[in-house]
Amino acid sequence: MAKHILLLLNNSVEGKDAEFNDWYDNTHLADVLREAGFTRARRYTLAKVDQESDYRYAAIYEVETDDPADNMRRLLEGTRAGKIPLTPALDLTNLKMIMFEQITERTA
Repeated sequence: MAKHILLLLNNSVEGKDAEFNDWYDNTHLADVLREAGFTRARRYTLAKVDQESDYRYAAIYEVETDDPADNMRRLLEGTRAGKIPLTPALDLTNLKMIMFEQITERTA
């Protein structure tokens, strides 16, 4: 199986950070990790340095699959069908999903 990461860049709806973060940490990560191929997840918030970004949050999911397009399709279908419920605190107008395939092992 090839190793991948799925990078999600997103925001909460203005004024809904607490609801968004509670849903993401206590519901959404586990929902996604129940999907075949998704093995680990970690979230990040924009660092407080002099930088501009359209996104305040990032999630990185580790995915082991030989068909990343199928994993993406199943994830999107799961959200549309309500199997992976979304919160109204998620800003759907500014969301980016990008799948990358690992080309080297981790170095230290």
